[in-house]
Amino acid sequence: MSHQLDHLTLTSVHPDVRYHWKTTPSMKADGLHYPLLCWEEEESFWSKFVRITNEEYLKMLPPPNPVDGKLILVKGGNNRLQSARELGYTSIDCLVFKEQRDAIVWTRYLQQCDPLVNPDLPFLGLVDYK
Repeated sequence: MSHQLDHLTLTSVHPDVRYHWKTTPSMKADGLHYPLLCWEEEESFWSKFVRITNEEYLKMLPPPNPVDGKLILVKGGNNRLQSARELGYTSIDCLVFKEQRDAIVWTRYLQQCDPLVNPDLPFLGLVDYK
């Protein structure tokens, strides 16, 4: 499903702004290969997230984007979301899970197995595919 960029909340960023030099050029040339992997939480989750996240790290994150009391939190694809903003996208494809663990599992699978390149590797539902 496609979601508006301003309805998504980043939960991680890379201090080296790799989205700018790595992801943006590939998205510009080849488009979006995989959807963002997200999960949904009540807006109140953000206060828990803030308590367990390093203050310096929090300074790098944009504020959350609640919609109707809910947050769509990006687990897999923070670079792609930032690149999409840079490229002028207004919406982006997302898989939104009910549980954070499911977003983690699918993120690990796509990162480590890259099914577009390796279509015969099965999805095993593991947190870590290494």
